[in-house]
Amino acid sequence: MLLARDKWRRTVFHMAAEVGRLEVLQTLWEWANEELTTEEINNNLLLARDKWRRTVFHMAAEMGRLEISQKIWEWANEKLTTEEINNNLLLATDDEGRTVFQMATIKDSLEILQKVWEWAIEKQTTEEINNNLLLATDDEGRTVFQMATIKDSLEILQKVWEWAIEKQTEEINKKLLLATDDEGRTVFHMAIDLGRLEILQKLWEWANKLTTEDTNNKLLLATDNKGRTVFHMAADMGRLEILQKLWEWANEKLATEEINNNLLLATDRWGRTVFDVAAKKGRLEILEKLREWANEKLTTEEIKKICY
Repeated sequence: MLLARDKWRRTVFHMAAEVGRLEVLQTLWEWANEELTTEEINNNLLLARDKWRRTVFHMAAEMGRLEISQKIWEWANEKLTTEEINNNLLLATDDEGRTVFQMATIKDSLEILQKVWEWAIEKQTTEEINNNLLLATDDEGRTVFQMATIKDSLEILQKVWEWAIEKQTEEINKKLLLATDDEGRTVFHMAIDLGRLEILQKLWEWANKLTTEDTNNKLLLATDNKGRTVFHMAADMGRLEILQKLWEWANEKLATEEINNNLLLATDRWGRTVFDVAAKKGRLEILEKLREWANEKLTTEEIKKICY
């Protein structure tokens, strides 16, 4: 019974963790210690993977089961070496390349995320924490920072930013802001695409606190794999309030030539300017605002080319 698997390769441990049955899990653990060897417990309960390569630790984090996560950690420390805990629990990835740290973020479970961070500090070096938690990416190239933005979890974003600062290297914070996923999108792109204005403002605030002055510029001027600027994205999704904020920041940080060439006149992979994108989507308010800005910055000939 204890070693049996269903057709999805899940053990009784997986199932109890998934539905939050802590008492059942504790009873199964007692029976396992009576009937199985340490090696059998480790390989078939603590470290067992289901069809989707999830351990029981993954499953507890994915479902937001804090008490169960804590209990599994306790048992793992009784049975496993530090190397086994690091490689097979803390750093183990499922079939989508996600660690428990990332799963807790996707679940928007700050409590579990904080616990995993505490446990990682016990077991890993600063370099390992930076590379394997803060900067680690899933199979789509997304960091925990980007995942928190997608989930609209400002609380988790702030906590991850604080932890990066604790590691006493500004380079980690810069990488969090500028890291791109497999589609070439930064966390800034994602916040714009999803309309996360509060998160966008916080990201800008953090970028301004970095001593590397080019971080802000890189956020404003970054393009994704389709050649879309932050302006393209805001116009495409009809984010007028965000577009106005981006314009305000651009005027603070960029020279007129940079604004013109990289925002107002920039074209995507299909040769479309921000005016083209707004027109195609019927964003009249945005078109009016863009025309107003074009009149401030562009020559008459440039305006004719993009507005008419």
